[in-house]
Amino acid sequence: MKKQLIIVMGMLVCLSCKAQNPPLQQIIPLEDYINYQNNDIPIPDNVYFKDINGLLDKYVGTWIGTYNNKTFEFHVVKTTPQSDIRPSVTIEQLYMRYKITDANGNVIENTLNLPDTSPMVIKGSYISRDLTDYFLYYVGQESGCGQHGDIVIFEISTTQMELYFRPGENVYTSNRCPNGPAQQVLPVETALVLTKQ
Repeated sequence: MKKQLIIVMGMLVCLSCKAQNPPLQQIIPLEDYINYQNNDIPIPDNVYFKDINGLLDKYVGTWIGTYNNKTFEFHVVKTTPQSDIRPSVTIEQLYMRYKITDANGNVIENTLNLPDTSPMVIKGSYISRDLTDYFLYYVGQESGCGQHGDIVIFEISTTQMELYFRPGENVYTSNRCPNGPAQQVLPVETALVLTKQ
C-alpha cells in the first residue's frame, strides 16, 4: 500500500510540473514576419520570429563612416526582446547604438551605454521581402521636435553597408519647440557608407 501511495504521489508531482510549463513557441522564419504585416494576417500566440537563416548576422558588429566632417560609429547587436505587439510574441531583431564625433573628436551624441529599454536605442522593425534591406526606427533626444524617423541598412559587400535615414513627419508645436524642428544628427536622405571594423 505504501509503495502504491508513493507511485501515485510521484505521478501527481510529475503532472503538476508538466502543467506549469508554458506552451512551446512556434518558430517562424524572421523573413516571414513581413507577410504578416503586409497582409494583415493575425499573429498567433506563442510565436517566435527567429533569424533561422542568419539574415541579420551580416549586420552585427561595429561600423564606422564619415560624412560632413563627422565620424559615425554604430554598434549593432542581434537580440530577442519580447514584442511590443504582445508578450507571447518574440521577434529577433537588431539594436543599434551610436557615437557621433566632429572633426576635432568632440562627441556630438553618444548612445553606446544606453540600456535596451531606452527609446534612443535604434530598434529593428523588419527585413524586406526580397531580403536585401533591413528597416529600423530611430528616435533622437528631441523626438518631439522632429528628431525621429526610419533607417534602412543594406549590405554593399562583406565589409561595407549603407545606412539611409529618412526623417519622420515634423509634428511639433511652437510651445514645445520654440526654435522650430530639431536639427537632425544623422545625414538626411543621404547614403552613409559604413565599414565594418
